[in-house]
Amino acid sequence: MQRGQLSPLKTKASKRFVPADDLVLAEITAHMQRFEPGANDVPITNRCRRPVKRSSFWTCWSAAVEGADLPKGTRFHDLRHFYASSLIRANLDPKVIQSRLGHATISETMDTYGHLFPDDEDLGRGAIESMTIPALTEQQRNTGTK
Repeated sequence: MQRGQLSPLKTKASKRFVPADDLVLAEITAHMQRFEPGANDVPITNRCRRPVKRSSFWTCWSAAVEGADLPKGTRFHDLRHFYASSLIRANLDPKVIQSRLGHATISETMDTYGHLFPDDEDLGRGAIESMTIPALTEQQRNTGTK
């Protein structure tokens, strides 16, 4: 790989559409208005407008963690877990979460994040009634029975 060239994606599922909240898009837009994109239109670059190297990233990341009052030792990968847990809390379908995280299988998603999904034994109660009562009521109206 040549200097400044982006590395290949990890898996086929790595290339995906990930919708972003307006807050995130506003911050990216503000950044791009302040700093012109670098080589390959990469929005986050180093001072030379080249893609950020892993070796120098950690210095910037540590300063950002401290500036945001996050716990010392917060890793960049922790943002991924925060994103996943936020999607679960927003009650997104597990298959949607799998796609957004780029997991190859739903098993990978559930093995990693399954403990975060609500475990409510009453969840789903009334599902059968909600499907059958309207049908029974309609049938009763048509036959004149109660």
